[in-house]
Amino acid sequence: MEPRFRSKSFFLLSLLGVVLVLAHPNRIDRVMAAGLSGFPQITQAGDVAASAACPGDPVGQIFPSGNPWNTAISGLPVHSNSANLVASIGTGGSLHPDFGTVYEGAPWGIPFIVVDGSQPYLPVNYTAYGSQSDPGPYPIPLNAPIEGGSSSPGDRHVLAFNSSNRFLYEMFYSFPQVSIWNAASGAIFDTMTNFQRPLDWTSADAAGLSILAGLARYEEVQCGAINHALRFTAVTTRQAYIYPASHQAGSSTSPNVPAMGQRFRLKSSVNISSFSPQAKIILQALKTYGMIVADNGGNWFLSGAPNPNWDDADIDHLKQIHGSDFEAVDTSTLQPPTDTVSPVGPSNLILSVASSAQINVAWTAATDGVGVLGCRILVSVNSNFSNPLPAYSRAYVGNSLNASLNQLNPSTKYYVKVLAYDEAGNVSNGTTGNVTTASSKRVRQLVSD
Repeated sequence: MEPRFRSKSFFLLSLLGVVLVLAHPNRIDRVMAAGLSGFPQITQAGDVAASAACPGDPVGQIFPSGNPWNTAISGLPVHSNSANLVASIGTGGSLHPDFGTVYEGAPWGIPFIVVDGSQPYLPVNYTAYGSQSDPGPYPIPLNAPIEGGSSSPGDRHVLAFNSSNRFLYEMFYSFPQVSIWNAASGAIFDTMTNFQRPLDWTSADAAGLSILAGLARYEEVQCGAINHALRFTAVTTRQAYIYPASHQAGSSTSPNVPAMGQRFRLKSSVNISSFSPQAKIILQALKTYGMIVADNGGNWFLSGAPNPNWDDADIDHLKQIHGSDFEAVDTSTLQPPTDTVSPVGPSNLILSVASSAQINVAWTAATDGVGVLGCRILVSVNSNFSNPLPAYSRAYVGNSLNASLNQLNPSTKYYVKVLAYDEAGNVSNGTTGNVTTASSKRVRQLVSD
């Protein structure tokens, strides 16, 4: 597979953009869209815990607690080749926070937006790595912030988190057109599962990983802790990748150069007690969860999202940390999910017309050998579900056995599908049915095929 190389001037280019949250400020663990107002609240344990601990975070925990991004590695052994791997990046080089408030007149970092079920989906035309990308449409508005700004010659990442289905949509080298996006590559991540991208597939990142999952976000720091690994870059990487990465973009075959996905951590012996508050929280995360080689770029460049509340002087203290303060980690015990069996069901779908604008849905629980994590609902006016309604495009309903579908059109035939999934990302065939909304307040009931 031809590796992907990036044309970034990482020493001079400031990463621009802005975090634009298109959500209600108090939205964390509930479905936001008006069209989803009848849905049960999100009940996945990780999300509830994240929202309770950090009510200002518009995203919450990304991926399950057992995902490699969220796995503490402070107790794992040092990599046998740690000294050489660190030296290849630079023992004397400083940790470089590549984010903050404003740099040279523009927001600094990799931006993201939060959308909900009301956001229309737009087609994506892939210009380079379409065979390794997840096809559109994506719920990303044409005015979404672009890394580096609208005229940037850099990576031009665009990230969107959909709060109604908890899917993450990420694009690389992105250009808005009249009614579509052009992008070199794109990836969709179900943040409720540990689904692994196909081997040798890229994403919006060279390593095939999610970008948002590895960003330092101000809201987390404000809440007192970053409970996941962070993303960083190195100038030279090996032509190889290790889990959780699925793709390489290396220029070296030397075993002394890190592969994509290689984890590093701040040594436990490094005293961080004198660091300023924001820097100390980030450094503790680097001790507990470490950081993952995700792309080619400046050595020890640590990624984050821009936010006007960052204290740039505080964050700048991170530069007091040097390459010699890090060690490579042996993560061979972290392995991708082995469960490849999909859940069975749900079944016995019952669709009840409540009004000209509402359908009530009920079903019998799905089963799975390991455990059903939850269900998702699709609603479309097409029997093949090729164009689901934005509010009900794999809308997350947790382990509930019923839901209300609201703000529908009167006298319209709707096709409904309920899917079950497990933590490994396996998805059932689901159960389907169809029903026509009333033209009046008459209520009728239809049992699925």
